Amino acid sequence: MYIMGWKKIARFIIFVTFLVTSGVYIGLGSFSYFIYFALFCLAGILISAFYLTFSHIDKYKIFKHFYLLMFCVGSLLTCVATYQIKNYCNLKRGELLVDAIEEYKFKNNSYPSTLTDLVPEYQKSLPKYIFKLKQHSYNYLVSPRKDFFFLEYNIDNYTYRSYKSQFGIWYIED
Repeated sequence: MYIMGWKKIARFIIFVTFLVTSGVYIGLGSFSYFIYFALFCLAGILISAFYLTFSHIDKYKIFKHFYLLMFCVGSLLTCVATYQIKNYCNLKRGELLVDAIEEYKFKNNSYPSTLTDLVPEYQKSLPKYIFKLKQHSYNYLVSPRKDFFFLEYNIDNYTYRSYKSQFGIWYIED
């Protein structure tokens, strides 16, 4: 039975920690960071796969490239998963906010002037969305006659997910 030395265990723990934190950090950032990181990881995967396929077998070099390959694949998967989870959570928080606004309208026959009118009767607190590792408030606009509203949040620097009560759907606009 082979038992790993403490140096190898420490190296492995540092490797996994770096893999997870880099993927989560990039996944929570903006989409442009995500694309650059994904391209970097794909380049690392291609270089490592090419080296492992066409090189002479050298035990130490294979392990180094295998670690690079696993780092790139793991970071990319972590990054994609974190980005998708962030977008899903932001959308669900927005949907809960829309439900509270619609409930307010049902009871008061008009939409609220501001989102703070929903607290504490319809929402315990106003939800925030995550963008570039920070929490932000949803943008809310109501028509002067208070017969429709508009709710949006950032997906990326130039892209927003918006909800218009006239149509009752979320859509993405640039």
